[in-house]
Amino acid sequence: MTDRTVSRTERRPVPKVRGPHAFDYAQASNAGRSLWDRWATAFVVAGAAFVVLGGLVSAAAGPLSWSDGSWLAAYLVLVCGVAQCLFGVQRMIAPAPLTARGFVLVFVGWNLGNAAVAGGDLAGIPVVVAVGGVLLAAVLVAQLVQLRHTVPGRRVWAWACGAVLVVLLVSIPVGVVLSAISGGGNAHP
Repeated sequence: MTDRTVSRTERRPVPKVRGPHAFDYAQASNAGRSLWDRWATAFVVAGAAFVVLGGLVSAAAGPLSWSDGSWLAAYLVLVCGVAQCLFGVQRMIAPAPLTARGFVLVFVGWNLGNAAVAGGDLAGIPVVVAVGGVLLAAVLVAQLVQLRHTVPGRRVWAWACGAVLVVLLVSIPVGVVLSAISGGGNAHP
């Protein structure tokens, strides 16, 4: 009788997925293979840039006595920056096939939507905020759909990522309504 131990480099068999959205999880999660890709890098770099930009806005808002500066800084850091970094991390959790066109749609949609929300709010144009909110919602739904390609063993991370995406998705109509109520000019008291 032999006692066979499984080394850390051996992987459990992964179920095959069939259909138009089939994805080879085994290939994506083979030992030693990184799930980090160029799309993840782009999301994280852009997100980090927004975090830095938010910090700069925060630093400048006080000395300039800019009342909207704190709202804009928080928006840039949390929504534009941290959420976009999450999109990059999500590529490791759920490395769904992503074409260049798909990446551009998500990347541009997210950044254009954020520009519309921030610009529309600062300019006092609630319709622009609403259009930006629709773009952001579309991107978030696409990111939630991507989670069905979660690599086995990363389900807890997928649920956590999904929860953050849902919180962002639910916050969009709240922000749009607050912007409309305040007549634009930032969705905060």
